[in-house]
Amino acid sequence: MPPVATAPDRGSPQAGTSLDAKALVERQRTYFETRVTLPLEWRREQLRALERAARQHEAQILDALRADLSKSAEEAYLTEVGSIYGELKNALKHVKAWMEPRRGSAPLVIQPARAYQYADPLGVTLIIAPWNYPYQLSIAPLIGALAAGCTAVLKPSEHAPETSRVLARMLTQAFPPEVVSVVEGAA
Repeated sequence: MPPVATAPDRGSPQAGTSLDAKALVERQRTYFETRVTLPLEWRREQLRALERAARQHEAQILDALRADLSKSAEEAYLTEVGSIYGELKNALKHVKAWMEPRRGSAPLVIQPARAYQYADPLGVTLIIAPWNYPYQLSIAPLIGALAAGCTAVLKPSEHAPETSRVLARMLTQAFPPEVVSVVEGAA
């Protein structure tokens, strides 16, 4: 069975749309190669979009976690939802510093040279989330990918189907597929 992906356009999820995984990754790679993901403001805007989407879908996320894992709203918020807001706040605060070159040590043979380390994004990230913390372990790596200036393909666990559906709907509405795509179902 081919993977199922979210809708090809923002805001109109079409559950059950078959999409070739290679084509999906290639589409994201092509977008990444335009270098539009490199600027600080692009990264911050993606993080803000993720925060808006998380807050907008918070009730559905809590309901999905109850359906999938029998977590109370309090437990789900403490173990999964609340920590994401802290991670988003931290990423928004520090993303500029993370992008700045860091001074490194130059080998003795090229002295008096100076060396710097650059944190450059490498392209498309694949996030495969487990079932036991299906929201937190999907969104936390996505925060890192977006802060780094990468695009992302998220594969939520098929063992948490309600959370997977909410994630797919939430992220499809928040991002174009060349930035973030969700592939649902068994892989």
